[in-house]
Amino acid sequence: MRFCRHCGEPWQLAGAECGRCGPAAVAQRQAQRQAHADAPSFQSAIALYFSLLAVSLVLLLAAQAMPLGAGAELVATLVFTLVVALWSATAFRSLRPLLSSSPAPAWYALALGLGTHSFFLADAVVRALTSLGVEGFTYADSLLAEGYGWFTVVLSIVVQPALCEEIAFRGIVQDSMQRLLSRNEALVVSALMFSILHLSIPSMPHLFLLGLGLGWLRLATGSLYPAMLMHAAHNSLVLVSERWDSFPPW
Repeated sequence: MRFCRHCGEPWQLAGAECGRCGPAAVAQRQAQRQAHADAPSFQSAIALYFSLLAVSLVLLLAAQAMPLGAGAELVATLVFTLVVALWSATAFRSLRPLLSSSPAPAWYALALGLGTHSFFLADAVVRALTSLGVEGFTYADSLLAEGYGWFTVVLSIVVQPALCEEIAFRGIVQDSMQRLLSRNEALVVSALMFSILHLSIPSMPHLFLLGLGLGWLRLATGSLYPAMLMHAAHNSLVLVSERWDSFPPW
């Protein structure tokens, strides 16, 4: 018999490792190997995020340099969609469980309620800011003014964000970060990244809260569909508020 030089525990010579710290050492090595295995997935999620951020940034800088029509926004929306589709194809194994499961109907009712509440919270913030002189803007007017119909408006403002942003953030980004961070840490970080993507400082607080709600639904249900519905409900109310001459959230 001899004693482990790490913990002092008696160590039978027949044993390959100390019975006390050996399993812990093995577990630590396994965790390190798992972290290395997950690193490419984490890096891929970061690459996706900065690719989407680049699309938003290019559109913002171009709009500041010259007048842009609604067509430029639609092109940016198309590029955003193609980027998400490309990453979804490479991450389909991790996305499949989130897209193949559907929770109980009560979760969809809750998603509609949360989407409604998130809109009114955002609307209150925007009204307060506009009363202080911050200029608001509308989403649908530029599209309608250039001859696009409501089908294009709904597709680009309601459907595309609800599908693509949820797949990107609550699917790929949050799922990948959750492998290296805790569930709560991944939720907060992905919500913060979601709020930054829109490149609107006045919008960041309510977009961060919206991201938290969407991410929580994804964690609670194990599905992306309730989050998609909540997102679509929120953006649909933005269009409704525009129709009734109310300032929408950014």
